[in-house]
Amino acid sequence: MVESDVVDSIRSGADPHHASLDRLRTRLYAHRLALLEQHEGCASRESAQGDLDLDVAFRRLQQTGGGCTYELESGQERTLGFFVARHTDRAKIYNASELQLEHLRRFIDDNADLLTRDGNLLGGWRDEGTGLVSLTISVQLDNAEAARREVAASGQVAFYDAQLGTSVVVDPAARARIRDRATSASGRNACG
Repeated sequence: MVESDVVDSIRSGADPHHASLDRLRTRLYAHRLALLEQHEGCASRESAQGDLDLDVAFRRLQQTGGGCTYELESGQERTLGFFVARHTDRAKIYNASELQLEHLRRFIDDNADLLTRDGNLLGGWRDEGTGLVSLTISVQLDNAEAARREVAASGQVAFYDAQLGTSVVVDPAARARIRDRATSASGRNACG
């Protein structure tokens, strides 16, 4: 099956979020990683996009369904794999209309102890189902089934599939919990 067939199979399914498609997602990741390694002649899983540009990250979070994942030490955006939030007790949730660049800066400063650890990434996601933006400490996985298991075990809504550029919803009911958390974060709204 060629890459375009795999993408079509995932996107055209009755439920493109269904667990039965996770093996295809992982196959697509492995194919793209192999192409990248072949092209670069090395085992890099990162894009070489230079220093972290907070303005670019902020603009992506302003887009419906937008998001970003960066390694702080290198400033590189991660563009392959499956991304899952960890250390969810440190996540910050904001109404998209109230998110400011200063919130992103403060999140990085407040979580520098974790964001500078090997494997931890700055994650941001604007959930199109709620209109909320989550700032998280994320990790990159190379298997969609493992990402799904981790999301389900931690009560999160979704994981991010970088190959397709979309979130894969695992537990839609988790959106209500996130909405409640966002509303109560500051006592008045999601501008924790």
